[in-house]
Amino acid sequence: MENSYKLCFVIAQKYSRKYKSYIKYYVNNIQKFYKDSFILIVDNNSKHIKDIEDIFSNYSNLEIIINNSNAKFELGAYNEGIRYIKNNNLLNKYEYFVFSQDNYVLKNKFDVDKELIDKNILACSFSKIEKKDGTTFEYNYLRTNP
Repeated sequence: MENSYKLCFVIAQKYSRKYKSYIKYYVNNIQKFYKDSFILIVDNNSKHIKDIEDIFSNYSNLEIIINNSNAKFELGAYNEGIRYIKNNNLLNKYEYFVFSQDNYVLKNKFDVDKELIDKNILACSFSKIEKKDGTTFEYNYLRTNP
């Protein structure tokens, strides 16, 4: 059964050839778990942005933009991502927007229907907690109907 929602992922990144990057693994899992998702990679002026553009040159539903603002790292990247979303009329196209860093590793599918939609959760931060009986998530949230 296909998802009843659409997600937009905004990923803040600063690529360096000196460090191992997990962004391709992250993006591949997003596309595997959430086939209708859109991925916006916001680069914080990496010296070798061409490397990232080459890695993702054949990917669909993915855009790479550069954060040229004075604010760098997550805050600047997320602001640029929000600006892109607004300027490209994506607010009504996606039900949830996931803001994360390029070092986030998505190994399992998060059940948005069960964990957010069914509980009327509008916004949340979450962290993964692994238990012997399976993976569960803990999150702080804002309900749509308090």
